[in-house]
Amino acid sequence: MIVGFNPGLASGRAGHYYAHPQNAFWRLLFEGGLIPEPLSCEDDHRLPSFGIGLTDIVKRVSGGSQDLRPDELRLGARVLGEKLRCYRPQVVGFLGKGIYRAFSGLKDVDYGPVPEPLLPGIRAFVGPSPSGRSGIAYSEKLRVIRELARFVEETQTAGVTMT
Repeated sequence: MIVGFNPGLASGRAGHYYAHPQNAFWRLLFEGGLIPEPLSCEDDHRLPSFGIGLTDIVKRVSGGSQDLRPDELRLGARVLGEKLRCYRPQVVGFLGKGIYRAFSGLKDVDYGPVPEPLLPGIRAFVGPSPSGRSGIAYSEKLRVIRELARFVEETQTAGVTMT
């Protein structure tokens, strides 16, 4: 499962995840090795066929994550926890440190695998936001997404069981 902050204005207008042309999400998924073929936002419905679900910590469309209120993030974190308990993904990729901070309540967050499982059988990974506004170079985003792809593969190979 991949978790974003919330739908941006372009995604809200298009009705698809990561629809802004400056957002590198779809390119990163393919070049990072998480999906076997290039896709676009109009293909977001196909991700479950590759074992990937998408959600946001807040569902309200806004101009950016800075527009989200603390109460929305707290409620979103509780709802996300319920989704995780229901769907039991083996790996949850948080695309942005702020998303993981909002979910976990932790302040000190680094990119990469989270040492402790979120719930039994559910591992977490923190990656960079694919947004063009993030200020992180594409090459660095791609490096971390490739690490996420390896983490997913290793988790599946290790036979992590869902309880």
